[in-house]
Order: sequence, then C-alpha cells, then structure tokens
Amino acid sequence: MKITRSIKSIIVGMGLSLGLTGTAYANDKVVIADPGWDSAQIMQQVLAEVIKNRLNVDVETPRLDQNLIYASMDKGDGNVDVHSEFWLPAQQPAYDKYIAEGSRETIVRGKKFTGEQGWYIPGYIQDKYGVRSVHDLAKPEIAKLFDVNGNGKGDFWPGAPGWGTTPQNLVQAKSYGFSEYFEPMEVSDAIMKAQLKTAFRRKQGLLLYYWKPEGLHLHYDLRLLEEPPFTGYSHESAKGSPDYNPDGCFYYVSPTEDPEWYEKSDIQCAFPVIDASVAYSKSLETRLPQVAQFLSQVSVDPDIMSQWSYEVSANKKEALDVAREWIAANPDVVNGWLAGINL
Repeated sequence: MKITRSIKSIIVGMGLSLGLTGTAYANDKVVIADPGWDSAQIMQQVLAEVIKNRLNVDVETPRLDQNLIYASMDKGDGNVDVHSEFWLPAQQPAYDKYIAEGSRETIVRGKKFTGEQGWYIPGYIQDKYGVRSVHDLAKPEIAKLFDVNGNGKGDFWPGAPGWGTTPQNLVQAKSYGFSEYFEPMEVSDAIMKAQLKTAFRRKQGLLLYYWKPEGLHLHYDLRLLEEPPFTGYSHESAKGSPDYNPDGCFYYVSPTEDPEWYEKSDIQCAFPVIDASVAYSKSLETRLPQVAQFLSQVSVDPDIMSQWSYEVSANKKEALDVAREWIAANPDVVNGWLAGINL
C-alpha cells in the first residue's frame, strides 16, 4: 500500500516507527543560521553536511544577525531553525527569554562544551612590561602601551556591535578602572582582526575581549589577564538562576531594561565559565524529530573548534571545505551524534 506524504509526515512527527526511515520529503528543509564568527561558520557547515547527506533533509545556511535568529527560531515556522553556536553567558538575554524553564521555552540547547573568555593582550607586551592583571590596565603609563591611533589613550575592543557581551565588557572596563585611560573600538570582529594583525606586525599593544575555543589563539600569542573570580550574579533579573547571589560581584542592568544601564551596572569580576552548544527551534521536535535528535547529541571538543577557526582565519580555507575534510576524517564522532536514529 502506498503511504502518502501527509500520512507519513504525521507518523514521523509522532515519533513512531512503522519500518519507515524518517527521511526527507520534497518540501522539508532545515535553516541553520551562522551568526558570523569563524567557528560558527564551520559548525554551520558541519551540521548542514550531516543533515543533508545522512538524514536526507535539504538545508539552507544564511548568515543572520543574532536577534533575528532568536526571534525567527521562537516562531517555529521554519524560517530559521538552528543557531550553529550558542554561547552562555554571552547570549544570556536570549537564554532567559526563549530557553530557560518558565520562559517561552521555544528554543532548545544541545549538549554543552566549555571554554573561557576574558581580556587578552599580546604575549610580547606581557613579557616586556609585566602586564598580568586587569587592574594593571588602570595606569596611564600602561594604557599608552595600547595606543593604536596615537591619541595618547589605550584602545580596547569590547566586542562587536550587537553582541550581548559588548555592553557588559564596557561596564567591566569602567568597574576595573581602566576606561579612564582607554577608549573602546566598537567595530566588527573582522575589522578587529585586521587591527590585531597590524598590531602584531608593529609590536604594538591591543587589548581585546576574546574567548577560547577560537583559531585566533593558534595564530597569535594572546595571554588571558587575571581577574577576580566570579561569585555570582547580583542583579534582580538573575533571581532564579543557579548563579544568583545577592552579594555577588556581577551586577548588570541591560540597555533594554534601563537607559542608565551603564551608570547603574557594576561588574567587579570575571565572567563565569562559558559553555557553548547548538541551539534549535523546539518546533523541530515535531516537524523533523530525527533532525532534532541529531542536534541534541552534537558536541565538539573545544580544541577541534579552535583548529577549525584557524583553518579559516590563518590558512584561508573555505568553511565548507574544512567541514567536509573534518567529517571525512572523523566518522566515529559523526556516527556518535547520530546514535539511536533510524537511518
């Protein structure tokens, strides 16, 4: 007996098995968004290659602004289904709105993999001048070591415009006392990397917020500055979070909450340990349950992600080529992501 597409879709959507494979139909597709940075681009292509070639589902891979990604995933209509690399606490507002228990709960996170983030400087600056702590930056003679544009003040990159961490890093600079001697460069990740390349060529200082895993660390000797340890979020909106502590060191008011966010916020410590994951629209659990199961099982070693980024940023490879080469060399890892799925 021939089973029509609509009946088959219902069966797969219910998660039942009648000897069918759950493979794609003509109009099925998954839209995986790339938020812009190198490792996210490669993760996007890795996910797309596996979904197309192992789950037989068509994939689109646009690059989109993060706010648009979340709003579209929230709708669950298939316009955007997947955020290729969701980081916490960098995307904490999106987590609180769409993922956390008691929120809209329209977005799901897969397995987590950890990393680090903070303030980095070139190794040659640290070795020559002994700059090791963020508190060392609050000295005019040290700030001048990071003067890129020649105006007598240090320059620092707090992150790209639109990133959730960028305003938090501006607050940190104020709270640590070095904003008096430094000026922020709120430019894109690509522009910052061009400036970093120039700084290393000229042996200049450049202070930047960054993270691991990232291929930049395989290309440049960047040193993480010491910061006081994280002791908890103390702002009201963090109540209910496992990291909430009324006496915590991290008090942050979002620009969307209060126009005086900068003056009212005070961050006297490092960020908590960061973690990343694939994030996807909960609607996939009923629309394409096998894809949802696959996404929930994806986890990547941070060192691998750093190598991915290095291949793109330093070796100038295309993200798709890096993804295909890695998949071909790591069939056991990919098969682990597909465990339990009826292929």
